[in-house]
Parts: sequence; structure tokens; C-alpha cells
Amino acid sequence: MLLAANPRLVVTDKGTADPSIIAATLFCRSLTHFKTIPILLKEGLIVEARTIVRNCFENAFWLAALAESDERDEALRRMGDAELFTRHQIGQFAMQLRGEQGAEVNEALREAMRKFEERKGRAGRRRRT
Repeated sequence: MLLAANPRLVVTDKGTADPSIIAATLFCRSLTHFKTIPILLKEGLIVEARTIVRNCFENAFWLAALAESDERDEALRRMGDAELFTRHQIGQFAMQLRGEQGAEVNEALREAMRKFEERKGRAGRRRRT
């Protein structure tokens, strides 16, 4: 994982979308998770510890894909799709929860959901071409 993280980070025009930045972020996240696991186990939170271990494995797979130049673009696209999907699901859940609680519709949330739908549509069209 350390080799994939490349400790010499250079800021490029890609910003946080640069594969080196993403790899370093995944690596740092995994290190933090490794520190968390014994604490969770000590408290008897087995399910939570297993979830964190699973996330460490997922991060390792992403790092391995980023380290391979022929897989990098596909891995970055899949990571972006996963992030978009997660945000969309959270937005849908928030809108459902607001409706169940009788709260008025949050227009900012509705607008964010509309933008996610547009991005999702554009991403789907890019993959088909």
C-alpha cells in the first residue's frame, strides 16, 4: 500500500482528483482504521470492527488498481460512480425521512438530487460510447 500511496505528492491541475492524492487519502484512511480496530474490539464492538476491516481490504484493492496504469482510469471512474451513488442514496433517504416527519420539502436538497441525477445520466452516456 505504501508504494501505491507515493509519498511525494505534487499538486497538479487535477487537484484532489489526482490519482496520487486519492491513493494517499486511501492510505491515510486505512492507517486510521488500523488504529481503530483494537479499540472497537476492546469495547466488544465486533460487527463495527469487522466493517472497518472490510473497508481496509476495499482500500487495498483500490490502491492496487490505482498502482496499475492500465487499470487506473477504470478504477477512478468506478470510484466516482460509487461516490455519486452513495450521495444519491443519502439524499433520497433524507428526503424520505423529511416526508415521514412532516417537514416541508428542502429545496436545496431537491436541487442537489436533481444535479446528481444529471451527473448520473452523463456518466452513463460516457460509458456507453
